[in-house]
Amino acid sequence: MHITLISVSTALHLLQHVNAVPAALVPDAVLDVKTTLRYCKKGAILEYSKEVDLGRQAHLDHLKTVQIPQPVVIEDIRGFESQFKWDVHGFSYVRDKVLGLEECKSDKEYDELLRPAAEELVKKMHRTNADAVYAFNSRVRDQDDDMKAGGRSRTPVPSVHSDFSPESAKETVKKAIADCELNSKEVKEFKALAEDENNRVVILHLWRPLQVIKKNPLALCDWRSVDIEQDSHAYRPRGPERPACIQWSFNPKNRWYYLNQQGPDEVAMFVQYDSAAKGHMSLPHASFEDPNSPSSPARRSIEVRMIAVFSKGSDMTKKLA
Repeated sequence: MHITLISVSTALHLLQHVNAVPAALVPDAVLDVKTTLRYCKKGAILEYSKEVDLGRQAHLDHLKTVQIPQPVVIEDIRGFESQFKWDVHGFSYVRDKVLGLEECKSDKEYDELLRPAAEELVKKMHRTNADAVYAFNSRVRDQDDDMKAGGRSRTPVPSVHSDFSPESAKETVKKAIADCELNSKEVKEFKALAEDENNRVVILHLWRPLQVIKKNPLALCDWRSVDIEQDSHAYRPRGPERPACIQWSFNPKNRWYYLNQQGPDEVAMFVQYDSAAKGHMSLPHASFEDPNSPSSPARRSIEVRMIAVFSKGSDMTKKLA
């Protein structure tokens, strides 16, 4: 079956033309962005250190030597978010207001508030309704704080990448299961379901701005436009003890999307592993420079990583049977 992909803005225009969408429902401005993303050169040697972890910055510096910038158009889906589904496109957006978010002052406070909130969101969300969930870590990215401290350990990542290869995703799930403290009925249920190979296991990342994003937005690539066999390069970036991730080579078929001025109540949920999907769906993503907002405040965001399990026989498992 051949699938033709068109841009969000083109789709809106066509739908309005045939009166499928009332003019009042079409966003006032669709702010597609022409920019560049850093892709890996085909055939590049990515492992710069097989034995020891030289640190994140050394890894990023090495990547610059094996990457090339490619011009791309990143399409704004503002007003069209509901058309994207995590189990089809690899990502979706959902509104989720969390009380107390503005009062958080430290990474620990963000983690303690947003990890449970992420679990509840995935359990109740349409098209997930997971039988068991477990948020295994979180990461705050605050470029401004890093610059003040003289480091760049938590800055946005501008290269096209996925956080896990299929193999390292399986390792991550096993480690999360092993590290679980069996201190509640919910955790015990999660562990039992996640260990059952008949169930569908998905690693989801829930990315939430801590302020309205105007600088270094998050770009997500439609999974249907990805050729994992030809364009993915799995490697262990920081020695044998760290998880393998994926760098991606440029493919002109890639379709990129973002949500213009995404706010703290708008969560991007994207897949980094799906045991039931073809190629296991480790979605390419990257931050990008928006030339329309060169002097905007530095980006602040948090990403909660979690495992969702769908038991054999559930609707989400039957879909791919």
